[in-house]
Amino acid sequence: MNLNDLLSDFFYIKEQNIFIQNMCINSKKILNNCLFVALKGHLIDGQDYINDAILNGAVAVLTYNTDRYNNYVTYINLIPVIHIKNLQYHLSSIAHKLYKSKNSNIPIIGVTGTNGKTSVTNILMQWLYLLKQNPTICSTIGNGFYNSLEYTNNTTDSTIDIQYNINKFIQKKSNVIILEVSSHGIKQHRVRNINFTTAIFTNLSRDHLDYHKDMRDYANTKWSFISQYSINNVIMNIDDDIGLQWSKQLPNAILVTTKQNLINKQKKYFLVKNINFKTDTTIIQFETTWGAGKISINLLGYFNVINIILSLTTLLSLNYTLEDLLYTSYKLKPVYGRFNIIQKNNCPKIIIDYAHTPDALKSILQTIKFYYKSTIWCIFGCGGERDQGKRSLMGIIASSLANYIIITSDNPRNENINDIIKDIIQQCSFKKKYMSIIIDRKEAIQYALTKAHKQDVILIAGKGHEQYQIIGHKHYVYSDYDIVNDYYKQK
Repeated sequence: MNLNDLLSDFFYIKEQNIFIQNMCINSKKILNNCLFVALKGHLIDGQDYINDAILNGAVAVLTYNTDRYNNYVTYINLIPVIHIKNLQYHLSSIAHKLYKSKNSNIPIIGVTGTNGKTSVTNILMQWLYLLKQNPTICSTIGNGFYNSLEYTNNTTDSTIDIQYNINKFIQKKSNVIILEVSSHGIKQHRVRNINFTTAIFTNLSRDHLDYHKDMRDYANTKWSFISQYSINNVIMNIDDDIGLQWSKQLPNAILVTTKQNLINKQKKYFLVKNINFKTDTTIIQFETTWGAGKISINLLGYFNVINIILSLTTLLSLNYTLEDLLYTSYKLKPVYGRFNIIQKNNCPKIIIDYAHTPDALKSILQTIKFYYKSTIWCIFGCGGERDQGKRSLMGIIASSLANYIIITSDNPRNENINDIIKDIIQQCSFKKKYMSIIIDRKEAIQYALTKAHKQDVILIAGKGHEQYQIIGHKHYVYSDYDIVNDYYKQK
């Protein structure tokens, strides 16, 4: 597309023949005929990388404008650098214009909330695949088609990557797209110009307060996605207090709950009547607008009950039959990095989970205590340069629900790991003999595997699917799964 055509709503430059085929925000990943976009981020300013992008072959640059009134153009080595007012807001429409697919009238589902986004997104993908559909996802654990996900570092990608991926998925014949929608993605307008047909709200609890500063801003950001994006089909978890409150402002919301007293049968609803938690399965008896039934799943814990019923309700609302959904449900598998159990003969049970918020850690530990009447080891840390206020809360939760805790590193970034650990343990009620501080995460896991008895349970929390450890600005190859598997291979 010609650059002037692409930017016709914002600016016109004298150069007539600059052809744009790609857009990117990473100066190291300049593609053919690439428009480099230099945004001002939370921690990094893209304008610092304009020269690098030009050296790497960018044919034009789009950046933000601090001038109060006018858009304008400057030049670096004859390469136009176009300054646009409110670029972050408008970028999605520019990317949409470049990558827009001609056949884009397919269901697009957005999943938002603090915890459960990845599980719901991936359960939906599995279920749709079992129903002979061709779903794609943009998720914390990867983007793409079932069994061929490409790894990603963010819950919600840049608006450029999102628009590019949606176009690619449609061209490759995907007929349902599911996106995790983070608060950062909403706040930074990354999910504008996407024709969401369904929104799912999982829950709301403390997270990302390093970015949002307070819970009100965090909640308002999530609410803006549900209330302002003209989404007709909204699935709400009203077991969550915020979900219940918001549902009262949405006349057409579909209510999902395990509590009889919350249901309003004047609306579409999904009500859990009974839950039977077994050793390796969960049986849910339910009543819905679409009929009643019973579902048996190979997923454990109350949090997975919520994930399943949100997914089931969504598919019912999209006109998949209850009969087909129940028939395929027994094939659903745990989501990678979410309550994954590793069990070897005569060895402690290992559970790897992404839990990195106070509410998620509490939920996982309570689930372990419910299923396994064993000694619990909890290995976790907190991310550097992230919400400091949640650290002591997670320390309190771990010390109250686990028998032994090991505080370790979890993406310290540029923050001193000892300062992070001090924040975590400042209100812990543990006796020293039951708490260890082992900064090296590999050593922390190996220590627990060595010391725990075969009947014990070891929770390794915080990283889940992640395949890296961030120290400073560098991503080092690392996986909790690899550490556990390597340990057992050497035994």
